[in-house]
Amino acid sequence: MELIASENIPNKAILNAQGSALTYRYTESYPGHRY
Repeated sequence: MELIASENIPNKAILNAQGSALTYRYTESYPGHRY
């Protein structure tokens, strides 16, 4: 169970399609800008 409110955990099928299990941790920004 994930209890970190700032993280949005996607479905495993989405993680497989993206190719990285770490993708969801860094997806809250625009290209070229972290925040």
